[in-house]
Amino acid sequence: MNQFNAQAPDARDNIDFPYQTLTRGQIRLLTLHSTEDEPFGLSLSHYPYDAGLEYDALSYAWNPSDEANDPLQVQVRCNATPFELSPNLYQAIKVLAKLKTSRPIWIDYICIDQKNIEEKEWQLPLMGQYYSRAKMVWIWLGRSHGSSKSAMKAMARLALKLPTLRVSRPVTDAWLLENELPQESDSLWDGIDNIYTREWFNRLWTMQEFILATQSIFICGPDIASGVDVVTVAQEFLRLGLMALSRRPRIPHVGYKDGYHFSTSHSRYQEAKNDHGNVPLHLALQLGRFKEAKGSEKHDRVFALLGILHPDIVEKVPVNYKLPWWGLYVEVGKVSLRASEHLDLLTQCQSTWRPNELPFWCPNFSAENEAAPFIHECYFAGYTWCMPCSPHIEFPTEHKTHILVKGTSFITIESVAKLPEKSDIKEDPFQGRIEDIYRMLRCMDEFLEMTRQVIPQSDFQPVPEAFLRTLVADVTEGHKTGHSYEKLKAIWACTQAWKSCMMQNGDTSLLDADTNVAAHAFLDSVLHACRFRRFSVTADHRLAIGPDQVQVGDQILIIRDASMPFVIREHERSGVYRMLGPAYVRGLMMGQVPSMVAAGELEWESFEIA
Repeated sequence: MNQFNAQAPDARDNIDFPYQTLTRGQIRLLTLHSTEDEPFGLSLSHYPYDAGLEYDALSYAWNPSDEANDPLQVQVRCNATPFELSPNLYQAIKVLAKLKTSRPIWIDYICIDQKNIEEKEWQLPLMGQYYSRAKMVWIWLGRSHGSSKSAMKAMARLALKLPTLRVSRPVTDAWLLENELPQESDSLWDGIDNIYTREWFNRLWTMQEFILATQSIFICGPDIASGVDVVTVAQEFLRLGLMALSRRPRIPHVGYKDGYHFSTSHSRYQEAKNDHGNVPLHLALQLGRFKEAKGSEKHDRVFALLGILHPDIVEKVPVNYKLPWWGLYVEVGKVSLRASEHLDLLTQCQSTWRPNELPFWCPNFSAENEAAPFIHECYFAGYTWCMPCSPHIEFPTEHKTHILVKGTSFITIESVAKLPEKSDIKEDPFQGRIEDIYRMLRCMDEFLEMTRQVIPQSDFQPVPEAFLRTLVADVTEGHKTGHSYEKLKAIWACTQAWKSCMMQNGDTSLLDADTNVAAHAFLDSVLHACRFRRFSVTADHRLAIGPDQVQVGDQILIIRDASMPFVIREHERSGVYRMLGPAYVRGLMMGQVPSMVAAGELEWESFEIA
């Protein structure tokens, strides 16, 4: 008989479980077996961890939000000893027991002694190996509800069908009928949304667990689908624009991590692995990419990604839970700057909150309210491809957390856009998206205001071509396909129509589908580029998008050979600066730097960044 208690799942719950010491070169594995009075029994054993060992692994969401109001635990028996599991993990193992898997299975919560910090610290760097060497990674999405059952059953069929279809804009019932797909009102599309918005897709640890798997199967309730099919359907939904069907009436906010984008990470990883043999994923780039994924421990922002990083990087990262989290971030920052030819780390340094101990050049990897990195096209404004840089960053300063950056600063911020009052928005007609909509409209208004300061009135156009190219680059694939100015003006016209309709009617139902899609894609792109950022104008009349905390008098810093400038401010003592974050400054991006800089007429100085 199952027994419950009212404690949240935690290592303390199983503090009395008699774990035997795990030695280096060993792995704990779990065997599921049948019992007379329970759905399953558990046996935990030690095995030599060698190439011939065959086992499976489980990936699941720890403490999902639907358990927040029901923190009760389920008591089972492991090695004939009581062991408590969260309801979500209990349901996952229960389904695996019914599937009668023949191999032992590795489950992190059970197979790592969670109360033994020393063991956790040497086990964490091995977790990538555990998932990559597993014969099968079982991915538990949770119980069936809504239309998820029909979606899981249709996954294999959709994975075969969708790649054969041509793109149609917009997706109509006629197009669906022609291609033998369910109509827009069919519950299948809601079921697809049900699957790809599961909490598992928005968790930090699940990223490496999924992309490292050589073979995977997704489980939702009693139904299964292959990982290959789940990835294929996600990619095809993105390519064909079918998310408009599955997401109705909800439109996710910018930065929302759903399964459509998450699932494609597996393909990107495999492509990189095929191209490079070993996957040289940069530490700072990965930390920034998964910043909004949910994770409980600040240390885990780093540790959860060790499996997908280059081995040379991993061995330099201190896996130490006793180290303050901000101290870990500083050490990781130094590792990243020393190991990378690019300035990925500094492009993420804009934080709206940070402890006093964290230097301004180092990102707060656990800050959710932080500006997203500029899209690559912002760095180059459509003029040049990405080029490696020699950042000339040094560490020999009196203060251990300061860095020396070789660069030049010669432009001052002269004016900063004022934010309109929130009272300008009379009510919330936007179905819960008032904050996103407000920021979109604010960005448009600010942009127009600052553009008028930069461009003479006689030459004024609604949007400078280069800047609009920057903002829509991630929508229309920028440098890959090129832009015509007429196409960009058409997108802007759609956006203006969208804004007018939204402000007058509270929705965009009167607009045709093409206008709606083009406008919303552009506005999401604007919001992504301008999130937690402000518009400003420099003393020499250059338009800039910089950190939200930019002030009049701040300086633009150009780092030697870097592809984008940064905004800096003099710190507590003369000669020391705090880095506020990267900036898009029209005319100062890679390929646009003034001739006196390109010709080497300026002397590069060392700036001490706190």
